[in-house]
Amino acid sequence: MPTCASPYLLQTVLRDFWNFTDEAHWVTSDCDAVQNIYNAHYYEKDGPHAAAAALNAGTDYDCGQTYPGSLMSAYTQGLFNESTLDRATIRRYSLLVKLGYFDPASIQPYRSLSWSDVNTPASQQLAYRAAVEGITLLKNDGTLPLSTSKPQKIALIGPWANATTMMQGNYQGIAPYLVSPLQAISAEAGVTVLYAPGIIGQSDSTNISMPAVTAAAEDADVIIYMGGIDESIESEGMDRINITWPAAQITLINELATYGKPFAVFQFGGGNSHDTTLFTSRSSQLTQLK
Repeated sequence: MPTCASPYLLQTVLRDFWNFTDEAHWVTSDCDAVQNIYNAHYYEKDGPHAAAAALNAGTDYDCGQTYPGSLMSAYTQGLFNESTLDRATIRRYSLLVKLGYFDPASIQPYRSLSWSDVNTPASQQLAYRAAVEGITLLKNDGTLPLSTSKPQKIALIGPWANATTMMQGNYQGIAPYLVSPLQAISAEAGVTVLYAPGIIGQSDSTNISMPAVTAAAEDADVIIYMGGIDESIESEGMDRINITWPAAQITLINELATYGKPFAVFQFGGGNSHDTTLFTSRSSQLTQLK
């Protein structure tokens, strides 16, 4: 049963069990989810029946065109009661009233916000804090944090090492600036970066370009690999059947581990919401990395 047409989820669980019953509590569909009730899931036969099923179940708002285009027909066919439509309308307008939508702008602080309040230093600092605290360290045998007290060469390898736009995932706004790992590490005093992408492509047919990788790894004091998946592998509307990295990346990671140098692996890419994870090792015991 599609979620937007499920009385069990929207009434029994959400409203009865979780007490989502305030007059201003309302439910919206995902965009086009009500349409999917009939044209993708085939749970109902047409738009009016899909609209009625969602409205009766407790979906108060349709992020799409099925309610605007089909509710009148559903009503004339007697597929829902007028009181059900009233209920959804009251919920939505109650929240607007609660938020001061109909009050004078002069007494609503949010009405005074403008584009000058976007991308402020405070907002940038908050975004930076979220990025720093959102990184997950899975393993560290003492390799991190890296020291810059003396000059050292860092081999920066992998498809995410010079990433910018791909770091945003999707549903992103217009970034004021994008700083790649390569750019950030290169700006550190006392650090010489030996950069090599190594990986060409992101699918199972990914190729490895080894000459530059070998030269960087052999000359470096520290090896950092930055890899993972991107939206060419997984995104909205493109599911994947496993959570493993492309095989070529695992092969390259294991090859880099054989150098026996301080080695850190950064895992990027969580599909729609990208993530970063760290592994570190001084040995070649990375063969089980999945």
